[in-house]
Amino acid sequence: MAYRIILSAFLALSVIMALGCGKGDKEPEVQQQVTEQPEVDTTRQMAQEPVSKFNNPSFRKKGYCVQVYSFKEYPRAKEAAIKFTNRGYTTYIEDVEVIGEGIYHRVRIGSFSSVKEAQRICRELKARYGVNCWVDKD
Repeated sequence: MAYRIILSAFLALSVIMALGCGKGDKEPEVQQQVTEQPEVDTTRQMAQEPVSKFNNPSFRKKGYCVQVYSFKEYPRAKEAAIKFTNRGYTTYIEDVEVIGEGIYHRVRIGSFSSVKEAQRICRELKARYGVNCWVDKD
């Protein structure tokens, strides 16, 4: 019986001490600011951030280009463009809307002033990388 009384007193005293600790202490300003801000769902915000566009400042239209890929998903187009830029080609992405299908992102190499020059690069790309490319006007 004495055991129960001592245990009850100990638990009651522990609860009182836990609830009473820190009363009268002023919280730092930083903690007050943090607790006053509403909670934000960061996963939703991260998903809505736009994908940065591929930018090639050395690109200038001269007349003809070689199209190497066309993707519905922009990140895949950007990855391919970066891959060919790293291989030494002047690469750019052109967005085009296909009626009934949406926007496609064309990965293109060039620009070239003559069709023959563009065709030579296309043959080189087919031989080196197995790319099924074609020459187009840019």
